[in-house]
Amino acid sequence: MAEEYKNKILLCSIISTLIVLSAISIMVPVRAQEFTVPDEQTFYFTKPTKLTITSLNPITQGMLRFLTYESLALYDDASTIFGVEGIRGILAESWGWIDDRTFEIKLRRIAHFRSGTPVTADDVVFSAELFMNPDYAGYLVYLRDYIEKVEKVDDYTVHVIMRPEYARNKMVLMFLTELCVVPKYKWSALLEEYGTNIIEYTHMNFTEIDGSGPYTPVAITEAGIYFERVENYWGEQLGWLFAPKYWVYCSDISSDIMFRNIAEGARDTCSLSAEITVEWQRSYPFLGAWNYLGEAWEMHGVEAGCKGVVLNFEKVPLLRERWLREALTYAIDYNRIAEAALYGQALPANHLSLYPYSDKDYVMMTKEVLEEHFDHVVVDKGIPRLAYDPELAIQILKEHCDPGGSKETGWYYKGQKIGGWLLTTVAGWRSWETAAEIIATNWRAIGIDVTVNPIEWATYYDSFNRGDWEIAYT
Repeated sequence: MAEEYKNKILLCSIISTLIVLSAISIMVPVRAQEFTVPDEQTFYFTKPTKLTITSLNPITQGMLRFLTYESLALYDDASTIFGVEGIRGILAESWGWIDDRTFEIKLRRIAHFRSGTPVTADDVVFSAELFMNPDYAGYLVYLRDYIEKVEKVDDYTVHVIMRPEYARNKMVLMFLTELCVVPKYKWSALLEEYGTNIIEYTHMNFTEIDGSGPYTPVAITEAGIYFERVENYWGEQLGWLFAPKYWVYCSDISSDIMFRNIAEGARDTCSLSAEITVEWQRSYPFLGAWNYLGEAWEMHGVEAGCKGVVLNFEKVPLLRERWLREALTYAIDYNRIAEAALYGQALPANHLSLYPYSDKDYVMMTKEVLEEHFDHVVVDKGIPRLAYDPELAIQILKEHCDPGGSKETGWYYKGQKIGGWLLTTVAGWRSWETAAEIIATNWRAIGIDVTVNPIEWATYYDSFNRGDWEIAYT
C-alpha cells in the first residue's frame, strides 16, 4: 500500500504540474453518456473551469501530449521528496553532446505504442517535423530558431543539430522534455489527408489513438474527461507503476466548488489557478507548490502562472530609459502584492529568463548577474531579485531627472513630465486589480503619477493585441 500511495502522489506531482501548463479548448461542449469509475481506483485532478472539449489533437492540446504520448524525457523536480531530481529519461535512455552542435539521443528499445509498434527514431524525427513546423501551427515552432535539423542515425539513435550560433545551447533540453512522440505510421497518413489543416483533426475517436504513455482517454462527460491506465504500458518493465486505474480531469465550475470537493475528499489535487479567498487560504495553508530549495516540506503557492507589468515603448518612449525602469522596479512592493492580491500564495518572479528554483546553479548565476549590474539585490524565498527600496528609486530619479524634481512635485526628464500614465488591467479580476492598485500606489509614492485603468476582458484583450495601452498588468 505504501508503494501504491507513493506512486499515486508521484503521478499527482508530475502530471498535474504538466497539466497546469497546458490548455483546454474553450468551445462547444462535448456531451457523452455517463461514465462511472470506482472511486478507490481513480485519481481526480480539477480546475475551476467548465470543460468544453471538442479536440484532443496533441498539436494544440497539452493534456493528451503528456498523459497519452510520452516525451523523450521530463523534468522531475516535483518528485524530489522521493529523492529524485533533475531530468529523467522516458523514451530516451541516454543523451549528450558528441560535439559542439550535435546532441545525441539514444532511445529505449523496449518502448512501444499501445498497438505494440516500437517507438523508433523515425517517429522522433517525424514528430519533430510535425510539432516544429509553422505550417501546422506546431507548439514547438520556437525551437526552429535554435535547432537546424533533427536526423535519424539508426533505428534507436537521433541527432539534434543546433544552429552554429547556438552551439551547446541548453534549449536542446526543451526538445528533450517537450516533444511528444506520435507514431509516424498513423500521423503521416493524417498529414496526407489534412495537409496544413492538420490542427482540424479532432483526435476524438478514442479507439484510433495509439499512444506510448501510461493512460489513454476513454470518455468525456459533463463531469470531466476520463483516462484509463494502459495495461500493456511498456514502462512497467522498468518499474514505472501507476497506481490509479483511472485519471480524471474534473470540471468544477467555481473556486468554492473546487475547494469544497477537495475538502470532502472528492478531488485529489487542483491546479491552484483559482481565485483563492482569504478564508480558504487561512483554512488550508497547505495549498501551494513545492520549493525544493527551502526547508523540508516548505511550500510556496502560485496563482495562475507568472504575472507582471508590461511597458509599451511605442506608446511611452520615455520608458526605454533603463534608469527609469530600474527606479520603477525598486519602487514595487512585491511582498505586499503577494499578500494582498494573491493571498500569500505567490513567489516573486525572477528577473532573468531562468526558471528560478529548478537548479541551484541557476539561482547562484542569477544572483551573481543581478549583483553585478544592480545596487540592491535580495534573495526572497530562494529567488534573487531587486529589492523593494523606494528611497533608492528616488535617488535614481534625482540623478537622472531635471533639477528641482521631488516625490512631492513630480519629475521631468529633458523637459518631459514623467508619469500621467494609465496602468491597464482587467475589470472584475480581483487579484489583478488589487495588484495594479498596489503598483500604482507604489509609483505615486515616489512622485510618478499612474492611474489604474480596469477594463472589460474582451476590450482588454483587443487593446493589448493592438498595442493600444501604455502600461499593462498581465
